[in-house]
Amino acid sequence: MNLEEYAAKDLVLKPGGVPVPRGRLCRTPAEVAAAVGDIGPSVIKAQVPTGKRGKSGGIKMADKPADGEAAARAILGMQAIPLRACL
Repeated sequence: MNLEEYAAKDLVLKPGGVPVPRGRLCRTPAEVAAAVGDIGPSVIKAQVPTGKRGKSGGIKMADKPADGEAAARAILGMQAIPLRACL
């Protein structure tokens, strides 16, 4: 079974009683900005069915909504990995 992080949290970790930090699946930079505004400082992560997303630039920090939007634009614009969403 190969799950993306957001799916593993909902299907395996939470039901198994593992504490999971607050997060939200976003598909657009505007959604990411809204999520960072609601949650606060966040880590924006590419949701891809492969490893090494950090080394390829698929994980970025965001302290403010504008930072989150910029991070999402950079991540969603990546061509090197098949990207479906940001978490």
